[in-house]
Amino acid sequence: GGFGGSDIPWLARVDGAGALDTTFIGFGTNEGPDGAVLRSAIQPDGRIIVLGTFTHMAGMARNGIARLNSDGSLDATFDPGSHFTGPALLSDLLVLPDGKIVLVGGFSVFDGVARNNILRLGSDGSLDLTFDPGTGTDLPINFIKVDPVGALLIGGEFTTYNGVARNWLARLAEDGDLDVAFDTGTGPSTPLLIPPLPTITGLGMLPDGDMIVTGAFWSWNGIGRNRIVRLIGGLSTGLGDHDQNGGGASTTYAPAMFVPPTTEGLRNVRILDAQGRLVREVDPLSIPAHPTFSDLPSGVYFVWATYGDRCHTHRIVVP
Repeated sequence: GGFGGSDIPWLARVDGAGALDTTFIGFGTNEGPDGAVLRSAIQPDGRIIVLGTFTHMAGMARNGIARLNSDGSLDATFDPGSHFTGPALLSDLLVLPDGKIVLVGGFSVFDGVARNNILRLGSDGSLDLTFDPGTGTDLPINFIKVDPVGALLIGGEFTTYNGVARNWLARLAEDGDLDVAFDTGTGPSTPLLIPPLPTITGLGMLPDGDMIVTGAFWSWNGIGRNRIVRLIGGLSTGLGDHDQNGGGASTTYAPAMFVPPTTEGLRNVRILDAQGRLVREVDPLSIPAHPTFSDLPSGVYFVWATYGDRCHTHRIVVP
């Protein structure tokens, strides 16, 4: 392959004006991957995770996933691809604010531990056992997104998650538990249950919390929708209900203050914007000096207060 008239195989970096950055070590046929790079994401420390069909990066064996330093050189200490047992097709990744990495695709075992099509790695590439999807999905996952309050949205070809019926789209808590409050019903369908079966290929979150879902389908819950549908109220303002321990959600258009239901057992408080990006994290010890929003631009914000056995979410609109 090439970029900008230069011989660059599969990987390049451009500056803010779109010009090729020739200081990036991916530049040049001997330093990059030997196959396509399909996804990339930047960790908080500036290092870059890449997924693709490659088997080598910079001459070193890398089974579909590699990490580059910020200058494009290979991080030789990171090699999770070698820990998969059997075939592993990595479709998408999500780098979390703490540097951990969620991987999805088609795979079954990592480091001898069953992980069907979804897993989470520590920032060093080791398996994070605190993220437990149970039996995972029955068929591959094509993509993963995060919603404005930190829940994980997965879509693909599956019909179950941890043994519970979920047709092609599901929402998960931070620890990998299924959010049972989010259920799209029969979801997408095609006229005949023969290939190609319905599948979800993409999802976008709108500022009002609705979702745009795309894929190979002709209807959604029996209503004609040709390959694209908008789901109302996709935002997980009720995420706390998944643990059935009294977690809850509240919404207000009142200005500029969040008061948690209690400070007892409060572990952390996070503020996210409507795109799910972390705006700030509040020290629980600063509560009840309640976090305010008066210094933030106008828009929709979400506060997620996490306790030991539940979570409470709160939606605030800053005028």
